[in-house]
Amino acid sequence: MKTTTKLSGFGLIAFCVVFPASHATDKILQTVLQEHMAACPKQEQRVSKPAKGTAVSLRRLEKHLKTCKSEKECEKPLYSMGKILGFIIDKKNKDIVLFGERGNMTYIGDFVVALRHHALRYAKRRGNTRIISPMACSLDPPESLFQQLRKASGVTDSYCKVCDETPHYTSVYGIPKSSRLANICLIADHAMKSFTGGKFEELVGVSDLSLKIIGKQVEAGRNHITSHVSGVNRFWFNSGNSQYSFKNNTLLLQRQDVHLSTEISGKNKTGIANPLATAVSKCFSRQFPTISNKFSIFSELENLYRISAVTNIAINIKAFEKAIYSPDFWLDSYNPRRFDSIESLMGVVDVKSKTFKIQKSRNRVSTLTITAPSCGGGDLSTNPKKVVSHNNYIRHLKKIIYATRPSNAITWNWKMENLKLAGN
Repeated sequence: MKTTTKLSGFGLIAFCVVFPASHATDKILQTVLQEHMAACPKQEQRVSKPAKGTAVSLRRLEKHLKTCKSEKECEKPLYSMGKILGFIIDKKNKDIVLFGERGNMTYIGDFVVALRHHALRYAKRRGNTRIISPMACSLDPPESLFQQLRKASGVTDSYCKVCDETPHYTSVYGIPKSSRLANICLIADHAMKSFTGGKFEELVGVSDLSLKIIGKQVEAGRNHITSHVSGVNRFWFNSGNSQYSFKNNTLLLQRQDVHLSTEISGKNKTGIANPLATAVSKCFSRQFPTISNKFSIFSELENLYRISAVTNIAINIKAFEKAIYSPDFWLDSYNPRRFDSIESLMGVVDVKSKTFKIQKSRNRVSTLTITAPSCGGGDLSTNPKKVVSHNNYIRHLKKIIYATRPSNAITWNWKMENLKLAGN
């Protein structure tokens, strides 16, 4: 069985027990999926309208990085802001001022890597052709894994041993593999596999749904038991709804959703999704705000999408040119700290079993084991859409950030005063 890695994204592959099924006509399947989605209420994604935050002057930070003496001194202001919210084109001071929530999540090195990606600094050339890859990463199992899993199928201990001890190799596209941005992408993808496998109470996994469907079929007295787990499922992260407002030379990223997508991977099946995997991916996307609040790696992932969106907009609207501030230092001179590249990660195995008693001429006990080791990925590309809203808020926000700006500080905190003046 061959697996194909697409440059547009990458996903989680789950190798499961296969039973043929007709998804569309199975009433039990449809009932279970409807109940599953009803128990997974849609949650509002974050809309940015903060009352307080932190600002960073890129011009002053550039001066600091050119003159600082020690690594500790140089690194200190690089983690001085929480989730990124936008930027101000400061024509008066010939500067770009980033602003975001308070905290230490946004690493300027990630901003620089994303900025270079959107400015095509990482594009490769072949003759007169420039090859552009999306900003993405992937976890790919070796072909030998599937052969070993097929041999071990039905033997739980052997199956777990094969999955746990087989490395899944990483690929990174469009950005350096040694960047922090790439590492977070890969670690978040690896963590996602545990969720789709049902290892956390926050999300019902594919094997959980399959076992529930099998149980319903046994209760209904069906002679033919169908798992509805077929083929190899890919799961991958991608950008959901991405919206921004731009007023008075101020960019506010109002919304940046993160979605999980799926399809059946393999020859002649691309683009077709398994109904159980689809339900799991939809529920994960709906609950992403809550999941990311509880698990910091997904909060970091969301911020990477925000950084991607903000840098994408900055390049497209020529923000540096409008500010009369050369981006050459950030695009060509500055060297973001190199992180250890993640070359491989071990598989995540999820084995569940349940014994069903099927009444026929005699009592018969049938044990069905659903096994799901996995690998995966995510596409960090964004396509933000401009919307017209929050104009009064943006005007007030810009005034507050300017008014609270110290004379020589690289970073400073700001707080909205009289929010009623800000309006919507």
